Amino acid sequence: MWATLSVSVALSLSDAFVVPFLWLERVPPAQLLLFSGLQFLAMAGVFFGARWLVWPPRRFMQWGIALMALFLVSIADLGHAVAPWVDPLGMVAGLGYGSYWLGLYVAALGDTRAPDRDRFNGTVGTAEAAASLMGPLAGAALIRWAGGFVTVFALSVGGLVPSWLLTRGVGAHAPPAAASPQTVGADWRPLLTCMAARGAYEGLLVVVPGLLLFETTGSAVQVGAFTSLLAAMALVGNHWAGNAQGLVARRRLAWLGAGLVATASALLAGLPLSLGLWGFGAAVGFAIPMQKVPLEAWSLDVIGRTPHPHRATATKELVLNGSRAFGLLLVALMLAGARDLVGLTRVLLVVPAPAVLVAVMLARGSAPVSGPEGSAQLTQIR
Repeated sequence: MWATLSVSVALSLSDAFVVPFLWLERVPPAQLLLFSGLQFLAMAGVFFGARWLVWPPRRFMQWGIALMALFLVSIADLGHAVAPWVDPLGMVAGLGYGSYWLGLYVAALGDTRAPDRDRFNGTVGTAEAAASLMGPLAGAALIRWAGGFVTVFALSVGGLVPSWLLTRGVGAHAPPAAASPQTVGADWRPLLTCMAARGAYEGLLVVVPGLLLFETTGSAVQVGAFTSLLAAMALVGNHWAGNAQGLVARRRLAWLGAGLVATASALLAGLPLSLGLWGFGAAVGFAIPMQKVPLEAWSLDVIGRTPHPHRATATKELVLNGSRAFGLLLVALMLAGARDLVGLTRVLLVVPAPAVLVAVMLARGSAPVSGPEGSAQLTQIR
């Protein structure tokens, strides 16, 4: 928990400003989307390789933090010469994020039990949102009055040092990799469908709203305030979702999230762009935990019933991040060679469709299962 909180604090200073910095360096929208898409592809590559690589969770997290620091150091060092290096930097960032999150998820399997997983995911999400609430505002102030983007990136790197040290308290052993065809619970295919749908809309939300706001206003301060608004709404959403327990509560939360995403798109369509983006951000910031918390808790339930959770976790994350990359690459192709961002507004209007699919598939999932009774539900998938 402390390592996760420390990483969130360190990255909250800079995450919101990487894309605006690249935009100021005249990187076109299509390449910015490709940059984010390559991050997800690299993350997917980590998860694919981790199906056979047996490392303790701590080692994955430490490698991830080191690569994230390398990414930020490289941006700060390159400065105005960063444009030709955007694509490889995206790959480095993706390898870092993928390694870190894989280690964290595998560690969570050993640290939680089925009855407590909704509360665990809600608590972690609340802590991360609280840590991220002030970071973007502080980063915006530093950009404006204390040295610009490079100062923010350098401070984030400094914050990752104690994060790396805190990972030494994470469990020393990861589950062994599977040497035979993967055995999973009956909920496996619906779970992977949920992850693919969630990845489709989260991939768009990573870069598009902040980029649209920066293009509309030209203000890094507003981008920082917008990111803090997302964090504030996520804090409330994670706390609420984490206090819900059981299958019925998970289903209701998933449908509430889908409804809020649809409301967000309606606000974006019905209001002037600069105002609609703020309404969109407030609604989506609250909506995402409504689906993420029960979905992550359900995934821990399902993966915890497999004999090879290390490999199952890697497969789940491979699907999630592959879907994120696919969505972003499609948008990048749509905008190839153009700096006109009007098309991105229309892209955000289709976000409710995959959110509804998440709610539909989550509603088909089983109630939390733990102990010997869970083993009876195992099926063989080749």
